[in-house]
Amino acid sequence: MKYVRPTSFILLLIIGITIAITFPATRSLSQSQMVEVNNLPDVFIKAGKTNTIAIPFQIKYGYHIQADTVNDPNLIAAELTFENIEGIDPGKLDYPDYHEFQLNGTDEKLLVFDGSILIKVDISASATLAKGHYLLPGSLYYQACDSSRCLFPRKINFQLPIEVSH
Repeated sequence: MKYVRPTSFILLLIIGITIAITFPATRSLSQSQMVEVNNLPDVFIKAGKTNTIAIPFQIKYGYHIQADTVNDPNLIAAELTFENIEGIDPGKLDYPDYHEFQLNGTDEKLLVFDGSILIKVDISASATLAKGHYLLPGSLYYQACDSSRCLFPRKINFQLPIEVSH
């Protein structure tokens, strides 16, 4: 049996751990970047009023995400949500029109979004809300797929800047 020097063993162990850590992190990072939020609009609202805001998302080329409506219970529908901030009320959501996509090797047609999409949301500011700058945390939960496979569901977080005036 051949003897391995402790320094060589430690060096090989460090290289192995580095590779094991790097490759899963790279795969996870690329999956999490299938959707990006592009140029969030500055939102201006008068206290006591409502504005409709379009939030832009960019889906990575070659991929699509399931629409807000799915025709297969095993798929994850896109869902835009917001955290609660007292005095700021995100209301009705208006998702874009979906289109049908046929996954390679199946007869099933998926209802999907791809490319650049805008999801509209009505944002209301209460009449008693103080004038000022607010950040409304939001997230898009989605499942991205390419032409032959679907990835695990992901969530992209963002903060919508809101300026309230009187």
